[in-house]
Amino acid sequence: EDSTFLALPLGTSSCTDPMGGSADLTQERRILAASTTTGTVTMCVSLVLFKEQPWLAVLLTAVSCFLVRVSLTVEKEGLAAYLPEIAVELLHTSPVEVIIRVGKFLIAAAYDLLRLALLLCRTYDEHQQRALLKAMGPGFRRAVFMQPLESLLPQPLRVFLFGSAAEEAEAEREAATGKRSTETSRQPSPAPPGRASQPSTT
Repeated sequence: EDSTFLALPLGTSSCTDPMGGSADLTQERRILAASTTTGTVTMCVSLVLFKEQPWLAVLLTAVSCFLVRVSLTVEKEGLAAYLPEIAVELLHTSPVEVIIRVGKFLIAAAYDLLRLALLLCRTYDEHQQRALLKAMGPGFRRAVFMQPLESLLPQPLRVFLFGSAAEEAEAEREAATGKRSTETSRQPSPAPPGRASQPSTT
């Protein structure tokens, strides 16, 4: 018993405080009472506020549903479900490859902008103009010369400004443009002058 008593740290005792459990119970009761009072006051204020401004209840309900939907989607598929496909693809590649891709894209865009500036600011003959146009990227050339300005806007902004009907019309227009370009590429090129086939005389 003496050795057990000496082994205890200084300031401690082998007997427990009989009032410790009641002190913890009193603190829990105080926390519960404070939480109940706060919840009741918040509910009363919310009811008065919703009675004066009913649209706040609708807005709060919509925001709550949206947050629940986002939480469920993020828990199941992750936050990458709300990112563009190109961003998800970049996240699955190495940093060196990302730097190479971004560098190539920036260099190609800079060259296309330089060719466009030369084409607009200087005077060239028809052959030089065709050479500059052919050197541009197909997507850049189509976006600058063939598509309207609204098609360059992000897809959510287009839907917000023009509605879903504009998206369907643009998809049909792109399909028609692709079909027309395919038919044009399938047409046989005319034979150069001086090499026209002549009927054989036998």
